Amino acid sequence: MSLREAASVIDGVSLKRHVRYDLWDADRIFGCACDSGFTGYDCSLRDCPAGVDPLAVLNDGVVPEIQQIVCTCAGVCDGYMHLLLFGAMSGPVFHNATASAADEDRSSSYGGTGLGESLHTKLSPLFQGQQVKSVTMASGTLCSAAGATTTIAFVDGAGDIPLLEVDYSSTLTSDGLSKDAGGAVSVVVSSVQDSTGVAQPCSGRGACDYSTGTCRCNEDFDQSDGSGGFGAIGDCGYVADPGALTECGSVDTAVCSGHGTCSGAPNYRCTCVSGYTGGDCSLRECPKGRAWFDEATVDNMAHVLALCSNMGTCDFATGNCVCRAGFSGAACDRKDCPKDLDGWTCNRRGRCLTLRELAPLGRVMGDFPGAGRNEVQRLHCTLAAGTFELGFRYSLTAPIPFSATAVELRDALEELASLKFVEVTLVPDNGQVCSAAGETARIEFTHDFGDLPLLQTFSPSVTASEERAGSRVSYGDTVSNPSTWDADQMRACHCDSYPDFNQTFETGDLGRYQGPMCEFRTCPSGTDPMGAVPIRYSVSCEADGGTMTLSFSGSTSSPMTPATTPSELVTLLEAMASVDGVFAVEFDGPALCSVPAATSQVWLKTKVEAHAVSDLEAQAGSLTAGAGAATVSVTRVSSVLGNENQTIFCKADGGSFVLEFRGHKTSQIPVTADPAGVKEALESLPTIGQVTVAMEGVAPRTVCSSAGVSTVVTFDTQLGDLATMASDPVLLTLVAGAPVLSVSETDKGTTTVEVCSGRGFCDTQYGLCQCLAGYVSGNGKGGYGARGDCGAVDPLFANTHPVEWALANAA
Repeated sequence: MSLREAASVIDGVSLKRHVRYDLWDADRIFGCACDSGFTGYDCSLRDCPAGVDPLAVLNDGVVPEIQQIVCTCAGVCDGYMHLLLFGAMSGPVFHNATASAADEDRSSSYGGTGLGESLHTKLSPLFQGQQVKSVTMASGTLCSAAGATTTIAFVDGAGDIPLLEVDYSSTLTSDGLSKDAGGAVSVVVSSVQDSTGVAQPCSGRGACDYSTGTCRCNEDFDQSDGSGGFGAIGDCGYVADPGALTECGSVDTAVCSGHGTCSGAPNYRCTCVSGYTGGDCSLRECPKGRAWFDEATVDNMAHVLALCSNMGTCDFATGNCVCRAGFSGAACDRKDCPKDLDGWTCNRRGRCLTLRELAPLGRVMGDFPGAGRNEVQRLHCTLAAGTFELGFRYSLTAPIPFSATAVELRDALEELASLKFVEVTLVPDNGQVCSAAGETARIEFTHDFGDLPLLQTFSPSVTASEERAGSRVSYGDTVSNPSTWDADQMRACHCDSYPDFNQTFETGDLGRYQGPMCEFRTCPSGTDPMGAVPIRYSVSCEADGGTMTLSFSGSTSSPMTPATTPSELVTLLEAMASVDGVFAVEFDGPALCSVPAATSQVWLKTKVEAHAVSDLEAQAGSLTAGAGAATVSVTRVSSVLGNENQTIFCKADGGSFVLEFRGHKTSQIPVTADPAGVKEALESLPTIGQVTVAMEGVAPRTVCSSAGVSTVVTFDTQLGDLATMASDPVLLTLVAGAPVLSVSETDKGTTTVEVCSGRGFCDTQYGLCQCLAGYVSGNGKGGYGARGDCGAVDPLFANTHPVEWALANAA
């Protein structure tokens, strides 16, 4: 059954709670709910008889479980009910049933009063032995018009018993009508007294053999009758002479099997050393992990710690888990990654990583989601002597000398169990992290992701502050989030990249293995030479009330208000029949319109032929602008494929800076770098192929100056709308004021990115495009090139219709 079903079903055996579970894995993870007498993740093991420790019953004042049934029939009562417990159902218990076998009419088989019809007799099959001690009926019968009360007392050794369930709605009647038919019938079960005893396998006085479901009782203990006397229940719940005990027993001759200490009189209970378990400490304890499958404890809370993570069986002789195929780890708490036919994980073309490890590596079209930056914190220290300590999450560093270098501070932090790797830079670099005048260390967390807690400091001379919050995607860092329980358990292949066979490595495009087992190769991507060109429009709107519409090539949008957001505008535009998609939308404010006017940029793709395109137009409709006149206008900006342009602005006269693109950083770029120097630094990154760099001013040009310099970087080989490069100005200086470094998007890349440019088929075995007739390798902009992407039209077929020709000849 699924986790959702396990949470909602009660069977009295494996499933004992009725709660709700509807998280992401509710209908994706399935497991076994074992029948009575069976256990284990696959129900392959046998349960041993359970009971309360007989010495606890004698010495700890254990009270038994007592439950009460109140049955009321307002009129003439007839029919019967069924009682359910531990997943089993009793035979019919009639409305006039007697209490016990002593009250039965042995000469009759009449339902209710005849032989075998008493409540005590009907309940006995629901238990593994004689656990019902007594049944008493205040009215002499199970049901009556005034409401009959029946009390059921369980034996001392039964432990806590779940409430009996009753099925009566269609079989018990009053004046001939069942409850389902509107009859005045009710049966209520309640607890009078909860047992204080805890039922344990073999009553805690023996070792369970789970292969057979039988107990090996400790010396001086034997099978019982469930009430402390000798009997036929093999639960080790009987001790012949408690007063004669002088030490803790075990299945062998050693006290607590040599793996624990004995409490002594009167209970003679073993306390096992770490790694051992069982009433006599004779069993080796297996490791625990978050359960892959279990019953939710409360709403949307499951996956508690369990032996072998409920995905393996425990070998109590060795303390080792025997995991189900496909799972591994000491506690079977790791999902294996797929293997090839030779048994190699991820086909030897990738790494097997947990979801926690995979999360920050995820990319969308090559870029990290969001800003995708690492956390940066600053440590300021004014110590002139001595040492200091730092804390992070739950770990504390060793004492750090005030004269520590950047490397020594880094090493101290990386010794923490709660932290992986950091980069430490002294700003400025005076050789040590502390001085009486004050020193600042800049700490970048390179392998701990998301918005991290501040480093803890324990001296007023040492303070920590956040320079930049981490924005890389993380998974499982919020301990209280039940949805990410699998962060360190579920694993998948993170496939390697490789230089492909058609020189696109030189253009900054890496081939990558793909597939669940990294068994396939990716193919080059490019821009469809026959595809629709995004058309850029600028929308200016001055309004604060009413509605307006937009029309494009014969289609008109639904009405929109001045408060329309970017995402709402995308939805409205994409609902128009003539719009093939919205390439991008950018607002200069939070809404489409404002007073004074707001300007928005819209890039549209069209479904109609280029010659039939009519421009985007605005209809003012009922727009208002307070006391003034509302205005709205649309201007066509461009309709050509263009590469991404980004502008670096640097105002500094000393030091150096770093640029980052798609997770890779350049070396330090000095303020005196010329266009060739910036180009070399960027093209050294594995995520960038070729760029064109243009600096303002006259030769000799430098990337920075005290007045400020703008440098435009054109991405010649990276296609589409790219993430803006990140900049790190930490080492820049400016004599007159604070240095300034920024990167902004000047022109959004409007080239599209499709596998084989949408004009070929990807051969995933070799990572090569098989182009349709009429198409050849392109340069990403519709011309011929070495991308291997089917992104150019073959001149021999330039005046034909290659797609239609290819489809017509495909048969």
